[in-house]
Formats: sequence, structure tokens, C-alpha cells
Amino acid sequence: MREAAALALGLWGTAYVVYLTAGLANDGAMAGFNYLMYALMAGFGLVPSALIYLTMSTTERMRLAPRLAVIGVCLVGTGLLHALNDSLLFELFFRAYRPRFAGTPLVRAMAGNFLILVWLHALYAAGVELVRSARATRERDRLLSEARAAAHQAQLAALRFQLNPHFLFNTLNAVSTLVVTHRNAEAETMIGRLCEFLRASLASDPQATTPLAEEMATVEAYLEIESVRFGERLRVEMAWPPELETAAVPGLVLQPLVENAVKYAVAPARRPVTIRVAAAERDGALALMVEDDGDAGELAADHAGTGVGLENVRRRLTALYGADCALEAGRVPGGGWRVALRLPLNRTNDARRAA
Repeated sequence: MREAAALALGLWGTAYVVYLTAGLANDGAMAGFNYLMYALMAGFGLVPSALIYLTMSTTERMRLAPRLAVIGVCLVGTGLLHALNDSLLFELFFRAYRPRFAGTPLVRAMAGNFLILVWLHALYAAGVELVRSARATRERDRLLSEARAAAHQAQLAALRFQLNPHFLFNTLNAVSTLVVTHRNAEAETMIGRLCEFLRASLASDPQATTPLAEEMATVEAYLEIESVRFGERLRVEMAWPPELETAAVPGLVLQPLVENAVKYAVAPARRPVTIRVAAAERDGALALMVEDDGDAGELAADHAGTGVGLENVRRRLTALYGADCALEAGRVPGGGWRVALRLPLNRTNDARRAA
């Protein structure tokens, strides 16, 4: 409504200027009453404009042909009404101030005014329709953007909150074994680590980032749980410089990669296997790496895209960073498997506030 009112004021304000220009061209120095007469004529234009706007608003849900017919009738009616008003004003003012110009037949005066005014009203109607169409397009774009954002968030949540039921089963089974064998201290430690891991997995926003230090602590909790199952067969090395502790990373982005290393390198092995998790700054970007020295490179390559593996991580990173990220996976010379991530090097909000 505000836009339609502004459009009407602009149209009839322009018409007033045109009226005055035409009057000056015809009359030279215009008499004062001409300014008032043209102001009343232009001001009255707001009345038919309001009628046109109301007609267009009340008929917007009608089918196109009937709606055009109703709007056409409205334009003719308002054009006649406006023409009658202007003709009467001309007659009134000219009788009072220019008697020699008075006496023009009303029908002729109305016909001349109508041919001009009906096109002005049609122009206003077209402007209102363009404004309404633009608003509808913006609203559709907004709803579409919100729908895409909701779908994007749901996708991230689905990817983020996938937990491997086999991991939970094996963990609880290991806890049960510890309890049965009276290794209560180890069972208590394992339950505490499991609680930490589940809290980190389920508590945070799937679209939010977390400091690298917290991500590494979550990975460490997961590997400590698995070390109870595998004992000396699982060795862990973790390294990152202190200045990267506040680097922002997607929550649980490393856990699926570490889980793959445990599943495909440690589980089938009969010897100790080392899993290395590292972070570094390279060329202004954050480089993350998960590497093992196991013998299951082929097996990892065959299954890396399943479950919560590489495909999960790849889709999350693409959804969050687009082309500003990279994921590379492959065998390590001499045996083993490595997954390397490259992310934009940003800092978490807490780090920014502290700075």
C-alpha cells in the first residue's frame, strides 16, 4: 500500500508540474487562480488512484480474463469521474476569472479530458501491477531462500548426527566385558569418555564451527574408547601447533576419518597400527590430516565412501565452504592410508571476542 501511495503521489505530482508548464506556455504569466485550479485537479487524481488500487487488490485472486475486465471497467469509470471533475473545475474557475473562455460544452470538455486521464489511470494501474509483481517475486525468492536454507541445515544435521551403531554396540560390549572381569576403573574411564564423545556429537549446532582444540579432544576421547577394545594394537599420535587451537573447524569433521582408520586399518591388523592426527597452517589455509600405517589400503579405498566415511565429510565440507575446501585421500608410500583436508583458516567467535 505504501508503494502504491508513493506511486500515486509521484504520478499526480508530475501531472501538476505538466499542467503548470502547459499553462505557462499558453498564458505566459499565469494568474494565481490557475495554480489553485491545477492543484485541485491533480489532487483529485488521488481519489481514482485509490479506487483503482482497491479494485486491483480485491480482484488479485480472480482469473486473468475476468480480472482484466473488472479493471478495465474501473479505469473507464474513474476516467469519466476524473474528467467530469476537471471539466467542472475548468468551468467554475473560468466563469469566475476568465468569463470569455467559459461556456465550453460539458460533454466536449469531458471527452477531451477523458482521453488524457484514462491513459494516466492505465499507467498507474500498470505501475501498481509491476510493484505487486515485484513484491510477489521478492517474497517467492525469500521463501525459496528460506526453504533452501532449511534443507541445507537439515542436510548438515543429518550428516552431522549420524552415529555408527556398531561403534556404540562395540563400546557398550567392551564396557560390559570390563565390568564382568572386574576391571571397574577402566570401565568407569571408558564410560566417561563415551559420555564426552556423545555430548560433543549431539550438543552443538550442525552448522556451527568448533575450535580445533575441542575437535582434537573429541577425537582423543573416541580413540581412547577404541584403545580399550584394541589395546596395544592401537597407537595414537596427535599434533597441532598452539596457535591453531582456536582455528574454526566443522564439529566432528575428523571423527569419521579416524573411525575409518580404526575400522579398516586397526581392526583387521595383527600388529600395532599407529593413527596420526595432525593440523598445520599451509599457504594461509588450515590443513588437517588423518593417517595410518596399516595394511588395509585397498580395503579402505573400497569402503571409504560408505557410512559416515569420506563421502559424508566431502558433502559437509562442500555444503559449508563450496570451492574453498579440498579433500584428498590415498595410500601412503610403504603402506597405510591418508586423508588430507584443506579448509579456510578462520577463528572461532570466542577467539575473536578474546582478541
